[in-house]
Amino acid sequence: MPRPSRRRLAGLRAAAAEHMDALSFGALRSLAENPEASPQTLALLSHDPLVDVQVAVAWNPRTPAAALARLAEGSIEVQAGVAQNPAAAPLLLERLAGHAETVVRSAAATNPRLPLPLLRRLAHDPDPRVRRHVARNPRTPFGLLTQLAQDADRDVRSTAEDAARAWEG
Repeated sequence: MPRPSRRRLAGLRAAAAEHMDALSFGALRSLAENPEASPQTLALLSHDPLVDVQVAVAWNPRTPAAALARLAEGSIEVQAGVAQNPAAAPLLLERLAGHAETVVRSAAATNPRLPLPLLRRLAHDPDPRVRRHVARNPRTPFGLLTQLAQDADRDVRSTAEDAARAWEG
């Protein structure tokens, strides 16, 4: 059997390394998404350089508070993940609910543990996407839904009306 050339071997090694990287990435992301992952494992994974792994850790409700606080300093995508995490501390949620980026404020508005004063504040956000997410939040009180049902934006009104009907049952 003929021996492969050096060039062919180098190509095979590069392909194998790329394949291993893809497997490692998939395994790390799956572990970070696992609702049974230990807080210690999630704390370690929060240091991973890949944004997709960081986002998965940020979403996981078992991620420790210290790791969430550090991740909240990361990319916009990671900050949005932290803002959606029901385990995020109220002070951290307050900071993220006041973020300059709409995507982060919208993510905070979806958090079912967002304190009511923050929900009320976000209900007056200048961006209708944020207000629509407030209307979708299961914690939004009926009175706030009726206010949002009068919103200038049609999508916000519609979402709030649907949520108010569901509330009335």
